[in-house]
Amino acid sequence: MARTTGSSTWWVMSSTTSTEVETAAQVAHPLQRAERLLGEGRIRYVHPDCGFWMLKRPIADAKIAALVHGRDLYEGGASH
Repeated sequence: MARTTGSSTWWVMSSTTSTEVETAAQVAHPLQRAERLLGEGRIRYVHPDCGFWMLKRPIADAKIAALVHGRDLYEGGASH
């Protein structure tokens, strides 16, 4: 899902309304799609939504880890 505010466009990579933890591929795929739409080099930041505070800590931690691994997959790097 994409939404625009001012000059920024935001893509939701990880749902804060679900306790299901996304895979690295589920995070990387929307990043790849966004890059195709926006152009190479236009994605500068991949960061969590502020809604993670509503999730239990272990779930939020796992979702943040998935976000990191998905970003690494998108960038072509190795996930740890």
